[in-house]
Amino acid sequence: MRLSAEQQYALTQIGIPLWVRRNKEVPPTASPSAEPVDFSGIDFSKPWVVVVEKSLTASEHGLLQAMLRSVDISYDSIAIVEQQSAAALALFDKNQTIGLVLGKQVAQALDLQKDERAAEKRLQNGMSMLVGQDLQQLLAEPEKKAGMWQTLLQLQHLKAR
Repeated sequence: MRLSAEQQYALTQIGIPLWVRRNKEVPPTASPSAEPVDFSGIDFSKPWVVVVEKSLTASEHGLLQAMLRSVDISYDSIAIVEQQSAAALALFDKNQTIGLVLGKQVAQALDLQKDERAAEKRLQNGMSMLVGQDLQQLLAEPEKKAGMWQTLLQLQHLKAR
């Protein structure tokens, strides 16, 4: 929109700057990973940690509760960590905490190491981790629950050690 000379003068007098089209690129803003991540909502004393890609929906919460209940793990005894907060995993006691990663893409991002002596994988800090199906995928494809059941049995075995 073009402004008349009188309009430009009036805007300048009251201190309103004029917008000018610029052809140069705007520098990118800081990446989200550069911002500090808030870990205050995570209870690092829990014996179980479940790593998910993003916040769980109500149906995913219900499925996770049912899965854990099937292997005698109380929902109150787990800490849920979203993939964006994966750095928090280093703050858990590796000797007292067992992890369950839900989703193969999440597991790849964590760069888990295969444990030669056992079925589970390990984080860089040595925490035992099992990898299971993504909850959304289990809800969409119930036939994959059989594979998840095997993972839950392994989780139960880790608890028994």
